[in-house]
Amino acid sequence: YGPRPESYPHDMETAEGIEGPEREMLFRHIMAACESGWDFSSRWMTGGATMAAISTAGIVPVDLNCFMFRVEEVAADLHRRLGATAAAARYEEAARSRARALHELCWNNNT
Repeated sequence: YGPRPESYPHDMETAEGIEGPEREMLFRHIMAACESGWDFSSRWMTGGATMAAISTAGIVPVDLNCFMFRVEEVAADLHRRLGATAAAARYEEAARSRARALHELCWNNNT
C-alpha cells in the first residue's frame, strides 16, 4: 500500500514521521476510507481527529454492512429472475454470510 496518486502530497504529509508497517497500514486505512464512500469522516478516527489517527480497516460499520446485505439480496433476486441460478446462489450465500457476521459482530441484546 502507498499514497493515493490523486492525493500524493497530502498522503505523504499525513504519513510524515510514520515508518515501516505502520506507514503501510496508514495508507491501507486511507484507501479503505475512500472505498467506503464515507471519505474521512470522524467515524474512522481512533485516538484523535487527524488523518494519522484513521483506522478504517479495523472498524465494522453497521450501516454500510446492512446496505451491502440488502444489495446482495437484491442481486440474488435479480439473478434468480433472469435464470442465472449460479450467480443467484453466490449472492444468496454472500447475504447469509454477511447476516451471520453482522449478528455475531454488531448485535447486542442489551441495547
